[in-house]
Amino acid sequence: MSSATQLSAVERRDLGAFYTPGAMASFAVRWAIRTPSDVVLDPGCGDAAFLKAAAEELQRGKRHRDVSDQLFGIDLNAEALRTARHVLREYGIESPTLLEGNFFDFGGGSLFGRALPVCDAVIGNPPYVRYQLFKNENRAAGLRAAAHAGVILPQLTSSWAPYLIHSASYLKEGGRLAMVLPAELLHVGYAAAVRAYLLQHFSSITIIAFEEKVFPGAMEEVVILLAEKGAGTKYLNVCRLDNLADLERGPERVLRSAVRATTEPGQRWISALFYGETISRALNVIERAKYRPLGELGRVDIGVVTGANDFFVLNKERIAQHKLPFSVLIPAISKAVHVAGARFTINDWSAISESQAPAYLVVIDEAALYGPAERYVSLGATLGLPDRYKCRMREPWYRVPYVRKPELFLTYMSHIAPRLVVNEAGATHTNTIHGVFLSDPLLAEPLAAAFLNSATLLSCELEGRSYGGGVLKLEPGEAVRVLIPKLTPRVREQLTLNLPRIDGLVRVGQIEDASLLVDRIVLGKNFARAELEEVRSVLSSLRARRMSRNRTS
Repeated sequence: MSSATQLSAVERRDLGAFYTPGAMASFAVRWAIRTPSDVVLDPGCGDAAFLKAAAEELQRGKRHRDVSDQLFGIDLNAEALRTARHVLREYGIESPTLLEGNFFDFGGGSLFGRALPVCDAVIGNPPYVRYQLFKNENRAAGLRAAAHAGVILPQLTSSWAPYLIHSASYLKEGGRLAMVLPAELLHVGYAAAVRAYLLQHFSSITIIAFEEKVFPGAMEEVVILLAEKGAGTKYLNVCRLDNLADLERGPERVLRSAVRATTEPGQRWISALFYGETISRALNVIERAKYRPLGELGRVDIGVVTGANDFFVLNKERIAQHKLPFSVLIPAISKAVHVAGARFTINDWSAISESQAPAYLVVIDEAALYGPAERYVSLGATLGLPDRYKCRMREPWYRVPYVRKPELFLTYMSHIAPRLVVNEAGATHTNTIHGVFLSDPLLAEPLAAAFLNSATLLSCELEGRSYGGGVLKLEPGEAVRVLIPKLTPRVREQLTLNLPRIDGLVRVGQIEDASLLVDRIVLGKNFARAELEEVRSVLSSLRARRMSRNRTS
């Protein structure tokens, strides 16, 4: 959906609707449309940012020529379509085919309800709805549409992926697809089937990535995908631009700077951004070191979801105010900033508690429902907490489920680097931080140290999601794929001995120094210095590129 000027922030999020900068729409359209007779489809047209640019391109040299019969657009939002008709009318487009409805309901054959023409160009910015909101019948329809094209997508797919696949089904052989997409296309696991489909069905694929944040109103990093339908390819063409201003050079000049990279089936396309060989050599170090996924050592889960943190996570002052007994309280972490190093000690937790920050989780069951605890539950009922979504989904509403004490905490929203932190204090945690539950708890200390080696941090950059503000996010399903070094008895001993020193370096912000120390322990004796520098160089490039999202073009 290319624009959503009349929608609230929540409506934009739920519909995946964000304004597309005009420079992007114009660039994509100028590449996709080759002749004045081209038929063009935007499957999520919003208020016509792409269709307006398409009209200008089709009318080039013949202003206000009515090209209504060449323009097709679909959108769920009736108000956006009214705006689109008004915008196009200003360009002499009196009766374009603008259809209200779910794009997944359109298509040929018995599977779909309404047909659309096969087009010369498919353009746009598909709605970006995360899998948590892309659900029920809408998700089922999207997955069916992708399956009809021969692509099986997992349930955790976000909306753009089936949109892209379904869009391609309307493209003629030799036709061009030009879309603005989340950079997830390049690296997330659920997009593997999308990448394979594109390589199989398009003879030319170009990715345009930006060093700076270019998409107002959204945290996601975006790329422009330019693809020509044909017999398939094993190459990617990659253009790395600084910002939107670089698009003003036009498609011909921009694409002249493209670097060609070979990609293998199943390979993540993020490697192509760093010109193939460099990142391939770095990944080869990881392979030779026989790293394995974190998920083989244990599971990664989100923390407690209370539904009302202000009621269930308390500081000492409020505990005293309500005279709650310690029998209904568990030490807890409620903010990721509370874990400053590679260890979370009882002294760390005590300091949080003494600062009057929330440091206790209230855990009341029926057996404890008397005296002050009973009065506190009654207060919660008076405040209307039983009607809150998470509270009303459990019985009784005041018993917080899944309260656990992990061996390790994992910081899942990071700027410099994520960390594993040994839970020496035996605390539980809210969903501001992940918990890692190990099959062998004795691995906690060496694993917390080992996690800071450069190859594992590189794996985090490849597995995690890069957000527009420069933040790296690791969901549990991504964290379990992060590669961990082989923990031989010698390595375990050295890491455990050095953990206090590593912890100290991390606490004062010297993560690079901590990483170098860990590298010497887990990688130093088995790899040449040049190989280790390759890994560190690629990690540094990926991290710098991600963190440059703090700058807005």
